[in-house]
Amino acid sequence: MAVHFFCLTLLNLRKLSQWPEMEDFANRVGLSLGGYRKYEIGERLPSSEALDHIIRYGMFPTDGAKKLRVEWADAKAKQAGIELLTGMRKEVDLDKLAVHLHNEMLYILKAARVVLDEKTKRVLLARMTLLLKATLE
Repeated sequence: MAVHFFCLTLLNLRKLSQWPEMEDFANRVGLSLGGYRKYEIGERLPSSEALDHIIRYGMFPTDGAKKLRVEWADAKAKQAGIELLTGMRKEVDLDKLAVHLHNEMLYILKAARVVLDEKTKRVLLARMTLLLKATLE
């Protein structure tokens, strides 16, 4: 479901952009049409780097870019949770997963110009690790 919201947000932002046609937009943001199409139809989520390109070169309004980042982060978290719960991944290192989600959260906060000190970052990572272990183990 989260991927669905990401796709809808991306589709709406593209249609409201200066390049409403999918092919023109994909070229503008430096992606292949086939690759970009997979993001818009929900077949795949972009990497954080591809998302940066989409937002930077798509020239979205600030509130649209923030919403897209939030939907993307939510979709990534849901995707990781679904893979864990459905057994798509045989072995999962919850500490590594916590670090990955922590880094994604820091990336989003940095993009929103929120700066955390090192102690707060460590506490955040510890809390995320505990939450994941309590929820998924």
